Formats: sequence, C-alpha cells, structure tokens
Amino acid sequence: MSATVAGSGAGAGGGAVHSARPVLENGPALGLLLLFAYLTKAANSRLEPDQLLWIAAPTRALVSVVTGLEFVHEAGYGYVNLDHRLVIAKSCLGMNYLVAVLGMLAFTTIPTARGPGRKLLLVAPIAAAAYVATVVVNGLRIALGIALHESPLSWGWVTPERLHRGAGIALYFLALVTIQALARRIVPGATARRPPGAGFAASPLLWYGLVAVALPLANGALFESPGRFLEHGAWVLALALLLAAFLHAARPALRAMVRPPPAFRPVRGQTSGSYSSRC
Repeated sequence: MSATVAGSGAGAGGGAVHSARPVLENGPALGLLLLFAYLTKAANSRLEPDQLLWIAAPTRALVSVVTGLEFVHEAGYGYVNLDHRLVIAKSCLGMNYLVAVLGMLAFTTIPTARGPGRKLLLVAPIAAAAYVATVVVNGLRIALGIALHESPLSWGWVTPERLHRGAGIALYFLALVTIQALARRIVPGATARRPPGAGFAASPLLWYGLVAVALPLANGALFESPGRFLEHGAWVLALALLLAAFLHAARPALRAMVRPPPAFRPVRGQTSGSYSSRC
C-alpha cells in the first residue's frame, strides 16, 4: 500500500513538473518580448514626438517614396507637408500595431522552437521583424490614407473619413495574417507544431482586437468619446470578422495557389542519366 501511495505521489509530482516545463522553457523569451511590447506602449504614452524619430523617420521616408510628397520635420509636432496640409503626427506612427505584431509573432514562433537557448535566440529577430513590418505596413496605410483623403470617393453614409478608416483596418488585419503566415514558413516547426484546430486568422484577430479595441477601452476611450469609440470598435470588429470569415472560406483555394509542385519522379525503369539538360 505504501509503495502504491509513494508511486502515485511520484507520478503526481512528475506530472506537475511536466506541465510546468513549457512555462519554464518559453517564459524567459516570451517575457522579454512582452516587456518590449510594454515599453513600446509606455513610450507611445510618455515620449514626445521628437523622441520617437526612430520610428517616425523611416515611416516618413516610406510615405514620401510611395506618394512622392515631401515632409519636413516640425519640432514638437511631427512631419508635415504644408502644401497639402498633411501631418504624420505621433498618433500616426503605429505604435499599438507594433505591440500587436510583437505579441502575435512571439506566441506564434517561440513555443515552436526547441530548447530555451533557441527560443532566446529568436527574441532579437522577432523584435527586428516586428519593427520593420510595422514601418512598412503603417507607411503603406498612411500613403493609402493620403490617396483617399485627396480623392472624392464617398457613397452616402460611407464618408471619406469612414472609407479611410475601413481601408486602414483592412490593411492592418490582412497584413497581420500575412506576417503570421510568413513567420510560420520561415521558423522551423512553426506550422507543424501549432496547436490542433488553431485557425490561421485567429491569432491576428485576437491581437488586433486587443490593441485596437481592448486597450483603448481599458484606457478610458469609451468615457472620453462614447460615440467615436463605439463606431471605431464596430468597424474594427465587423471588418476583421468579415475578412477572417472570407479567408477561412477561401483557404482551400489559397492553399492550392501556394502549394509547391509535386516532386519529380522518373518513370519506372529510367534513371536520371536518361535525361539531358539544355538550360
């Protein structure tokens, strides 16, 4: 009897250690990336525009290349184009989007790497990839917004401002889906070892909803401007869910488009020496 009890106790202890193993292996790398995400959010809240040039300057450069418009730095304000009355202000830098990309990439890739050492080695590349992706996607979003701002497009209730908002939401969400898909292809095991039933749009939907709706709600946006926040939240949730549903329905077709061609197999009885190359 005592041996059975002791064996049961040992089994329970082993199970506890086994269940804690993923936390111990993933914790340091995930903790560093989440700390970076927190510092990014804090920087967006506390730093002045002139202290955010590390993300504002490359964003402005990309917007200038895409639109052909020149922006000059205005101290304490941002980058401005006086001729078109445009400004790339602090609120336009996509800092919340950087948090979303960081979180999504962290939880997509870190758990799939083998061993704590390899997980820690992914921290710097993930942070760098999230930064570059944010600059590129946000720069394209700003350029698209400028094009829509200067066009007369509108359909009744769909004003230029709402059209601008909808286009930005769609671009942000679809870019998150694309970034995650690329990460799963680049990082070894990120596709094979993902949890069963994990939809390819679920993580982008979660992280985008978190930074676009949940965090502003926690910061009191609903009380500061109820109408504006509710409209923004409705746009985010409706468009993101519609796009996620469309991508899920179109997934078989998308897979067929990107599926690599089947490997070449020689006809039985023939060898590779039977073929000549004229490349």
